[in-house]
Amino acid sequence: MVDQAGPDTLQLSVAIIDAQEADTSLKAASYVPIPLGLPGAKMATMQTLQHTAGKPPFAGQVTVEGKVTDASTGTLVAAMIDRRVGARKPIIGLFESSTYDAWSDVTEAERYWAEQVRYRFCVRRGDSNCTQASE
Repeated sequence: MVDQAGPDTLQLSVAIIDAQEADTSLKAASYVPIPLGLPGAKMATMQTLQHTAGKPPFAGQVTVEGKVTDASTGTLVAAMIDRRVGARKPIIGLFESSTYDAWSDVTEAERYWAEQVRYRFCVRRGDSNCTQASE
């Protein structure tokens, strides 16, 4: 990291375009089984909600865009835009603390992007021990 532009330095700019928290009360309630008298009703409802919203029901999401420029000249080196959506985990999700944290999906996306940027810079430097971002 440097505190002023110079040769062989890059500037990374990132902006969060959209962030939506998860609905934790409904997310947790979605793990409660439906009575046996309504076979398939819960699955049909969850699938309808997913197709309507384009994401798993009650999940959070975040969209970012960013660019990397040569710090000396301002020349664009790379640009990106990405949207990450939380995932609904199997029944074990009921017991995970992230199910009850409204911003956990956004936090997980930010962790992923940070690891991805680190990995790509590592590869560009030619290092041999670069660790890919984990999903």
